[in-house]
Amino acid sequence: MNNLRKITVIFVLVCINTLNATQLKSVKNDFLNQDEMKYLEQNRVIKMCNNPNWAPIEFTPDGKFENMQGIAIDTVKYLEKTLDVKFQNVQTKSWSQSQQFLKEKKCDLLPCAVETSVRKEYANFTEPYLNLPLAIFTTKDKKVVSGLDEIMDKPWTRQKGSGLITKLRKDFPNMTVIETKGDREALMFVNSGKAYFTIATLPVASHVISKFMLNNLHIAGYTGIVYDLSMAIRDDDLTLLSIIDKTLQNMSKEKEASIFRKWVSASVKEPIVDYSLLWKVLITVFIIGIFMIYRQYLLKRVNKELEIEIEKALEENTKQLQTLQQQSKMASMGEMIGAIAHQWRQPLNEVSI
Repeated sequence: MNNLRKITVIFVLVCINTLNATQLKSVKNDFLNQDEMKYLEQNRVIKMCNNPNWAPIEFTPDGKFENMQGIAIDTVKYLEKTLDVKFQNVQTKSWSQSQQFLKEKKCDLLPCAVETSVRKEYANFTEPYLNLPLAIFTTKDKKVVSGLDEIMDKPWTRQKGSGLITKLRKDFPNMTVIETKGDREALMFVNSGKAYFTIATLPVASHVISKFMLNNLHIAGYTGIVYDLSMAIRDDDLTLLSIIDKTLQNMSKEKEASIFRKWVSASVKEPIVDYSLLWKVLITVFIIGIFMIYRQYLLKRVNKELEIEIEKALEENTKQLQTLQQQSKMASMGEMIGAIAHQWRQPLNEVSI
């Protein structure tokens, strides 16, 4: 009886696994062709090399590559689940070495990279799955700029091996760039005054600034460049390129948004904006407003005092006019009495004589 139960349980498990495999196969059939499905059956493990110091895009919090985290890594996990394969990390010492390993075919892909002419010599790229604007970060005492042209004569920092350095060197061959170990060091150099500015995406810069309290930094402007991030696949494996590209394009917008929100909302509490200038303007406007109100008050007060003085002057003039009129009347009466007395004086004199 017990053996019968065991056989029944095993049979049920086999049926479930077969059903799951059939369902997975039907899902793959939605966007993969037969050759691509056969490729996945023959290649159950895909080797990847990573950038260990690019939070929150991809990074290792404890120095162990098997514990890689970030937006790119969550995207890789989506690929693993969808394609039913394993993405195995090949440990490297740096981002530069990761690129070299891909070039030497020691790994199959880089989960997140910018397409450049140099990298295209040894890798193919999927369609971008992340589009991030690049901002210019300086200390708060530096002026706001409208573009890179205004500051490319000053020293700036960027992680060593970054494709942005190659891209900008074509337009600014005489630029002075200090290549750093990562974004943290690049931003710290600017914060301490060792460099004038750095260029970074908002999620990356916000993560570093909030984590290491680099509160003296702000966005001085934008480069006008959008970082289109793709997966880089070794150039001799076009089938893998097609599989990864199709799977990324098959990802729902909701899934993309949920991965992005998970990492960006966790590191970005508030936008990095310098409100000091705005406060200065508001305070200035407030002071001018108070001054205008006080000036208006003084004008009203002076006008009222003038009205009172004018009324007093008019009243005084009226009194003086009345006095003059009275005096004029008295003088006229005196002249009249004098004339009458003169007229009576002559007959009286005659009678007296």
